[in-house]
Amino acid sequence: WPIFLLAAALVLSVLVLVRRRGLLRPPQRLRTLEAKVLPTLVSLWIVLIAVRADVLRPANAPLESMLTDLPKVLAGSCYDFLFVALLALLFLAVGRLVRGKRRLEQALPVCCAAASAAFLVLHVANIYVVRAMHRPFYFQWLYYSDYLQSFDARVAIQANLSWRFGFQVLALAMLLALLSRLVAHGIAGGPEGRRLGVAGAISALVYVSFSAWYIHTRKLDYRTIASPVLYFGQSILSWRAQPPLFSVQVPEARLQEFQADS
Repeated sequence: WPIFLLAAALVLSVLVLVRRRGLLRPPQRLRTLEAKVLPTLVSLWIVLIAVRADVLRPANAPLESMLTDLPKVLAGSCYDFLFVALLALLFLAVGRLVRGKRRLEQALPVCCAAASAAFLVLHVANIYVVRAMHRPFYFQWLYYSDYLQSFDARVAIQANLSWRFGFQVLALAMLLALLSRLVAHGIAGGPEGRRLGVAGAISALVYVSFSAWYIHTRKLDYRTIASPVLYFGQSILSWRAQPPLFSVQVPEARLQEFQADS
């Protein structure tokens, strides 16, 4: 169902843009660097909600169950929201550092759009990874697959590279671009920066609180709702924290038992 939903969303978005002329052009009011970066990141999180729905809902789920699954999908997108929030903090911090440097300021929104597109591809690939491995991609699997050079790893990648994957990425990328312009015009026509920031912070707090309550009460599996980027980073940290195989301390009683058996 997400493919047909995205196709319908694209058609509706194009109709809106054609009807209201001028929305394809960036609004003149967005002069600050933050205002140029935030629409892309807000749109990225909205698109990732659709991606998370494809992870959480079975492939053969009926269309009428979309509304009943909506709270689960929204709460399950909390870690995607936290990832996008960290990404926003990173770009805003870099924007502070490059302020006054015209070329770098012009390049930052482009870098933000490119990073959003790259992370979108990773999240779409995460749909197939979770279905196959019941968890996002993690470093241990990468390490023991000889960094995707093993035969099994290549077969798994080739099996999931299909027209459906390409269509999903293309449709979501187009939706991301259209939503970015719509959100930019919404920000330009909305309240001033400080009031908009306060409203956004309150909304984010309410959303995260609801998601934490829902995840705890419904006991959602973290492996199905985790951000693939954050999960991979956590797997690297856990792998580095483990001692080497031959440096593991063996209890004396177990060592004596092994010596006696040998």
